[in-house]
Amino acid sequence: MIKKSTWIIIIVFLVLVVAMLLIEKYPVGPFLGDSTSTPQPVIIESIDFTQVTKIQITSDSSTVELEKTDGTWFVIGENVTKASPEKVDELIYIMEYLDSKASLDPNTPMDTLGLSNPNQVINLETGNGAIYSVSIGSETPTGSGYYAQLNGGTPQIISIYAGTSLARFSDPNFLIPEIIEP
Repeated sequence: MIKKSTWIIIIVFLVLVVAMLLIEKYPVGPFLGDSTSTPQPVIIESIDFTQVTKIQITSDSSTVELEKTDGTWFVIGENVTKASPEKVDELIYIMEYLDSKASLDPNTPMDTLGLSNPNQVINLETGNGAIYSVSIGSETPTGSGYYAQLNGGTPQIISIYAGTSLARFSDPNFLIPEIIEP
Protein backbone atom coordinates (compact mmCIF):
# COMPACT_ATOMS: atom_id res chain seq x y z
CA MET A 1 0.00 0.00 0.00
CA ILE A 2 1.21 3.52 -0.80
CA LYS A 3 1.90 5.73 2.19
CA LYS A 4 0.28 9.12 2.66
CA SER A 5 3.63 10.95 2.23
CA THR A 6 4.17 9.27 -1.16
CA TRP A 7 0.77 10.52 -2.38
CA ILE A 8 1.63 14.04 -1.24
CA ILE A 9 4.94 13.97 -3.16
CA ILE A 10 3.19 12.66 -6.31
CA ILE A 11 0.52 15.40 -6.10
CA VAL A 12 3.16 18.13 -5.58
CA PHE A 13 5.12 16.80 -8.55
CA LEU A 14 2.00 16.80 -10.78
CA VAL A 15 1.11 20.35 -9.72
CA LEU A 16 4.65 21.49 -10.61
CA VAL A 17 4.49 19.78 -14.03
CA VAL A 18 1.09 21.36 -14.80
CA ALA A 19 2.36 24.78 -13.64
CA MET A 20 5.45 24.46 -15.83
CA LEU A 21 3.35 23.54 -18.88
CA LEU A 22 0.97 26.45 -18.28
CA ILE A 23 3.83 28.95 -17.86
CA GLU A 24 5.46 27.66 -21.03
CA LYS A 25 2.21 27.89 -23.02
CA TYR A 26 1.01 31.23 -21.58
CA PRO A 27 4.05 33.35 -20.65
CA VAL A 28 3.47 36.53 -18.68
CA GLY A 29 5.49 39.58 -17.76
CA PRO A 30 8.71 40.83 -19.28
CA PHE A 31 9.49 37.51 -20.97
CA LEU A 32 7.01 38.07 -23.81
CA GLY A 33 8.47 38.00 -27.32
CA ASP A 34 11.91 37.22 -28.59
CA SER A 35 14.91 38.65 -26.88
CA THR A 36 17.06 40.88 -29.04
CA SER A 37 20.45 42.18 -28.17
CA THR A 38 21.40 45.77 -28.79
CA PRO A 39 24.51 45.90 -30.96
CA GLN A 40 27.36 47.99 -29.60
CA PRO A 41 28.56 50.82 -31.84
CA VAL A 42 31.86 50.10 -33.56
CA ILE A 43 34.77 52.50 -33.08
CA ILE A 44 35.57 52.80 -36.80
CA GLU A 45 32.51 53.39 -38.92
CA SER A 46 32.27 54.16 -42.63
CA ILE A 47 35.37 52.30 -43.74
CA ASP A 48 35.56 49.46 -46.21
CA PHE A 49 38.18 47.25 -44.57
CA THR A 50 38.84 45.45 -47.87
CA GLN A 51 40.30 48.77 -49.08
CA VAL A 52 42.95 48.95 -46.34
CA THR A 53 46.38 48.92 -48.00
CA LYS A 54 48.72 49.95 -45.16
CA ILE A 55 48.77 49.30 -41.42
CA GLN A 56 51.20 50.82 -38.96
CA ILE A 57 51.31 49.61 -35.35
CA THR A 58 53.37 51.72 -32.96
CA SER A 59 54.04 50.79 -29.34
CA ASP A 60 56.58 51.81 -26.72
CA SER A 61 59.01 49.16 -27.91
CA SER A 62 58.51 48.93 -31.67
CA THR A 63 56.86 50.03 -34.87
CA VAL A 64 55.45 47.45 -37.26
CA GLU A 65 54.48 48.41 -40.80
CA LEU A 66 52.40 46.25 -43.09
CA GLU A 67 51.74 46.96 -46.73
CA LYS A 68 49.44 45.21 -49.17
CA THR A 69 50.84 44.68 -52.66
CA ASP A 70 48.90 42.76 -55.31
CA GLY A 71 46.64 41.26 -52.63
CA THR A 72 49.53 40.03 -50.44
CA TRP A 73 50.53 41.59 -47.12
CA PHE A 74 54.19 42.26 -46.34
CA VAL A 75 55.97 43.28 -43.14
CA ILE A 76 58.07 46.31 -44.11
CA GLY A 77 61.40 46.80 -42.36
CA GLU A 78 65.08 46.09 -42.94
CA ASN A 79 63.96 42.99 -44.79
CA VAL A 80 60.60 42.87 -46.52
CA THR A 81 58.90 39.68 -45.37
CA LYS A 82 55.61 38.16 -46.40
CA ALA A 83 53.13 38.47 -43.52
CA SER A 84 50.93 35.66 -42.28
CA PRO A 85 47.60 36.21 -44.07
CA GLU A 86 45.69 34.63 -41.18
CA LYS A 87 47.21 36.99 -38.63
CA VAL A 88 46.65 40.07 -40.80
CA ASP A 89 43.05 38.95 -41.35
CA GLU A 90 42.69 38.57 -37.57
CA LEU A 91 44.06 42.09 -37.01
CA ILE A 92 41.69 43.57 -39.60
CA TYR A 93 38.78 41.59 -38.14
CA ILE A 94 39.49 42.90 -34.63
CA MET A 95 39.71 46.46 -35.95
CA GLU A 96 36.54 46.11 -38.03
CA TYR A 97 34.49 44.87 -35.07
CA LEU A 98 36.23 46.94 -32.38
CA ASP A 99 33.16 47.99 -30.44
CA SER A 100 32.67 50.71 -27.90
CA LYS A 101 31.46 49.56 -24.50
CA ALA A 102 31.00 53.17 -23.39
CA SER A 103 31.78 56.70 -24.51
CA LEU A 104 33.49 59.01 -22.07
CA ASP A 105 33.29 62.75 -21.58
CA PRO A 106 35.50 64.38 -24.26
CA ASN A 107 36.77 66.81 -21.59
CA THR A 108 38.30 63.99 -19.53
CA PRO A 109 42.06 64.59 -19.19
CA MET A 110 43.71 62.23 -21.69
CA ASP A 111 46.69 61.56 -19.40
CA THR A 112 44.37 59.90 -16.84
CA LEU A 113 43.21 57.51 -19.58
CA GLY A 114 46.70 56.82 -20.92
CA LEU A 115 45.77 58.45 -24.22
CA SER A 116 48.16 61.43 -24.10
CA ASN A 117 50.99 58.89 -24.50
CA PRO A 118 49.14 55.74 -25.68
CA ASN A 119 50.44 52.20 -25.20
CA GLN A 120 49.70 51.47 -28.84
CA VAL A 121 48.63 53.40 -31.96
CA ILE A 122 47.24 51.55 -34.96
CA ASN A 123 46.99 53.47 -38.23
CA LEU A 124 44.93 52.04 -41.07
CA GLU A 125 45.34 53.62 -44.50
CA THR A 126 42.97 52.95 -47.36
CA GLY A 127 43.73 53.02 -51.08
CA ASN A 128 42.25 56.51 -51.39
CA GLY A 129 44.63 57.89 -48.73
CA ALA A 130 42.21 58.09 -45.79
CA ILE A 131 43.94 57.33 -42.48
CA TYR A 132 42.17 56.02 -39.40
CA SER A 133 44.25 56.20 -36.23
CA VAL A 134 43.18 54.23 -33.15
CA SER A 135 45.05 54.95 -29.92
CA ILE A 136 44.92 52.35 -27.15
CA GLY A 137 45.53 53.77 -23.68
CA SER A 138 45.49 52.36 -20.17
CA GLU A 139 43.45 49.50 -18.81
CA THR A 140 40.30 50.60 -16.99
CA PRO A 141 40.45 50.55 -13.16
CA THR A 142 38.03 47.61 -13.05
CA GLY A 143 40.18 45.63 -15.51
CA SER A 144 37.24 45.12 -17.87
CA GLY A 145 38.57 47.07 -20.81
CA TYR A 146 40.96 49.61 -22.28
CA TYR A 147 40.57 53.26 -23.13
CA ALA A 148 40.69 53.93 -26.86
CA GLN A 149 40.30 56.89 -29.18
CA LEU A 150 39.76 57.25 -32.93
CA ASN A 151 41.54 60.13 -34.66
CA GLY A 152 41.81 62.11 -31.41
CA GLY A 153 38.02 62.10 -30.94
CA THR A 154 35.85 61.12 -28.00
CA PRO A 155 37.50 58.55 -25.72
CA GLN A 156 35.83 55.14 -25.65
CA ILE A 157 36.14 51.97 -23.62
CA ILE A 158 36.86 48.79 -25.59
CA SER A 159 36.79 45.22 -24.30
CA ILE A 160 39.71 43.70 -22.44
CA TYR A 161 39.85 40.98 -25.10
CA ALA A 162 40.27 43.48 -27.93
CA GLY A 163 42.96 45.44 -26.07
CA THR A 164 45.07 42.40 -25.18
CA SER A 165 44.57 40.88 -28.65
CA LEU A 166 45.78 44.04 -30.36
CA ALA A 167 48.85 44.22 -28.11
CA ARG A 168 50.19 41.00 -29.70
CA PHE A 169 50.49 42.71 -33.07
CA SER A 170 53.18 45.12 -31.80
CA ASP A 171 55.72 42.31 -32.25
CA PRO A 172 56.78 42.11 -35.91
CA ASN A 173 57.68 38.43 -35.48
CA PHE A 174 54.06 37.68 -34.55
CA LEU A 175 52.99 38.62 -38.09
CA ILE A 176 55.56 36.48 -39.88
CA PRO A 177 54.38 32.96 -40.76
CA GLU A 178 56.00 30.14 -38.87
CA ILE A 179 58.11 27.83 -40.99
CA ILE A 180 57.65 24.26 -39.89
CA GLU A 181 60.54 22.03 -40.88
CA PRO A 182 59.81 18.36 -41.58
